[in-house]
Amino acid sequence: MSYPVEQPLGFETASCLLEQAEHALEAGDYRHALELTDQILPLAHQIPEVWRVRAKALAFLHRPVDAVEAARRFASTQPGDVSAQWELAQYAWRAGRLGLAQQAMEKAIFLSGQDPQLFAEYAWFLAFERGPRIAEEIAQQAVQLAPNSSTAWAALGLSQLRRHRLKEAEASLGRALRLDPNDPCAQCAMLFLLREERQNEKALALSKILEDTPGTEPIINSIRREATRRMIATKLVERGVELGSARHAVNWRRTVIWGLGAFVAGWMTFIFQAKDPLTIGLCVGLPLLFTLILDRILGD
Repeated sequence: MSYPVEQPLGFETASCLLEQAEHALEAGDYRHALELTDQILPLAHQIPEVWRVRAKALAFLHRPVDAVEAARRFASTQPGDVSAQWELAQYAWRAGRLGLAQQAMEKAIFLSGQDPQLFAEYAWFLAFERGPRIAEEIAQQAVQLAPNSSTAWAALGLSQLRRHRLKEAEASLGRALRLDPNDPCAQCAMLFLLREERQNEKALALSKILEDTPGTEPIINSIRREATRRMIATKLVERGVELGSARHAVNWRRTVIWGLGAFVAGWMTFIFQAKDPLTIGLCVGLPLLFTLILDRILGD
């Protein structure tokens, strides 16, 4: 009895599967999209686009490390493709691979002929993740290349804020928000500024606007916790409640005095070998009476 031999995957079949994977990706069925790309991998050298679809599916499935690897493979097959390099940079940034992200961004900017918008986003990356001094220099260049880019001004404002130049940061971020009030970079940087200036209620209000912005959840939660803590502390001070007073409420003087009194009472009971009620009362009562008088004197 013979069994049918499984035929190797053909190019046309693989192309059809890729199209199905793209549709699944658009429909939000990321797991099915990933399963379809698994079938195409044997022909990935002929259809490198499978790596791009695979990277997107993996990213949506919260597998950032695997998404970076898929994006890296696609970028290696398209060395002159700006978007491939930029996508690799974004996946690497989300995965915490900052060195790879910066390298891919710089390559994309070079391939694009220093595209102003890409340069502005690169400046934002540096302001957010790298040293503020070099970030400010790049942000200044980004502003010169794209004076109407809210992202460029947001990058400049954030780098100035990180260098503790609040007035300059406030001016730059104000400019960014006037150019585009909905720019998440400008909103995020302003959130940092409000936190630094302890404008807690405004920070909480702005954090609500950023709730639906991808990637901002850790920042929002951190700032909300800090702003809420500050607001509670302020209200307690306004109501006359001294923070930490419970910790310092222990009167160590009284504790020491009464501790010594109890020690003396026990010592006298042992020395005089008190057994009858009268002797025990004298050995215990006299030291404690003296301790009470001493406590009242020192308390006044």
